Amino acid sequence: MGPNKTIRSREIKYLSFAITILGLIILIQATNTFTPDTILIKNIDETFQGDYISTCGTVIDIRTSTKNTFITLESEKASIDSIFFDTLRHITINSHVCITGKIEIYKGTVEIIGDRIIEQ
Repeated sequence: MGPNKTIRSREIKYLSFAITILGLIILIQATNTFTPDTILIKNIDETFQGDYISTCGTVIDIRTSTKNTFITLESEKASIDSIFFDTLRHITINSHVCITGKIEIYKGTVEIIGDRIIEQ
């Protein structure tokens, strides 16, 4: 660009759009590679409220409704409930799974609001 040329409005729009798309691609890639800390079920308590964690165990109970799946995981004689706002049909009792989600307290009980479940 020479000394007498200026950037036109249309060029600024295209440049802004390209930078925005690049930023979104980088953000999506970073999100997909993010791995939360894996915490043993027996160590999860109310101090983890709001934290995004991962934990693994054996499915000892499954309850489903039309839009939700409730799973109880057990490991080392400790258990935790989790809820998925989706119907999960591929998980069965005695499956060994890892759940990733956010720790919340519901009616005084610590639970995981799950967003990912992987059968091991």
